[in-house]
Amino acid sequence: MTGTPIEVGRHRYRPSAATKELVQVRDRECRVPGCHRPVQACDLDHVQPWAHGGNTHHANLCGLCRRDHRLKDEPGWHHRMTDTGALEITTPAGRTYRNEPEPLTTTA
Repeated sequence: MTGTPIEVGRHRYRPSAATKELVQVRDRECRVPGCHRPVQACDLDHVQPWAHGGNTHHANLCGLCRRDHRLKDEPGWHHRMTDTGALEITTPAGRTYRNEPEPLTTTA
């Protein structure tokens, strides 16, 4: 609505400032359940890797602390972003954890 681009698709790996700000406002903390590192100290990571066709778009980016970002790339770990913005993480042991982003507003 403002004319500020929030998606750069497959043209660039790094998100625009507007996309980065949108993801940081949405995520607030590392998206791994139990990790509370502030998103400003996290990496913005492509859920579907950019090298495997993932777009640089808020729906494919999430804030992960450096430790959880590195763990994501280890064999057996699978991350998936749902249409609602929930991040689903499946461990090598087959357990799945789900992290819903906090609502931006509260209902009165």
